[in-house]
Amino acid sequence: MTTTKPRVLLYDIEATNLNADFGVVLCVAWKWHGEKKIHHLSITDSPTFARDPTNDKWIIKEFASVLEQADVAVFHYGMYFDGPYLQTRALYHGMKPLNMPAMVDTWRICRKRLKLHSNRLASIAALLGVSEKTPLDPPTWVKAMAGNRKAIAYVVEHCVHDVVVLDEVYSRIRAWGWDNPNMGAASGGCPTCGSHNIQARGIVRTVKALKHRFCCSECGHWFSRAVGKREKENAA
Repeated sequence: MTTTKPRVLLYDIEATNLNADFGVVLCVAWKWHGEKKIHHLSITDSPTFARDPTNDKWIIKEFASVLEQADVAVFHYGMYFDGPYLQTRALYHGMKPLNMPAMVDTWRICRKRLKLHSNRLASIAALLGVSEKTPLDPPTWVKAMAGNRKAIAYVVEHCVHDVVVLDEVYSRIRAWGWDNPNMGAASGGCPTCGSHNIQARGIVRTVKALKHRFCCSECGHWFSRAVGKREKENAA
């Protein structure tokens, strides 16, 4: 039986304020894991931008259809910013709640499983030696907030590059996650990346059960699965 591989969406937003009741979404950038193309939506593309450069309803509606296609969403600090921000703007515009797929927050992985001086995306990128985040100076940000098209274009470029960095970071640290969605639930593959390139590494004896231990050769994640009745008898 064939199963469809989960679609993993990596995305980032840029907004004019840290609080969604005082700000609007300037842009959203995203890509599908395993694909090269990066997509984006800018408030300057909105049909209402010329007469109202603060109306982000078009962005929210367009990106809502993207979220509906995802099985898993990946972001950095997105559980506390990107996701709630989008939901708040949807509420403001009288829309229904946005579909929020299973989530992987690379910030949470950094905070809970690693020990860095900072859990910012730039810090983990520097540790891994992957692409660096682009700078965004205050004057450009202020102009973008005021509706300057050139400044907003630079913010979009910054957002797109953040998604590139996010994808590289996610690919490197996902195996350290402890509560990731089970990517191999339907296929029997690795729960973190879905790969079937896994190796058996003995049996784990827990307080209540015996479990097979495995290591994924693709992403490096360690995991265990229940041992059958006959195997338990042989191990006794």
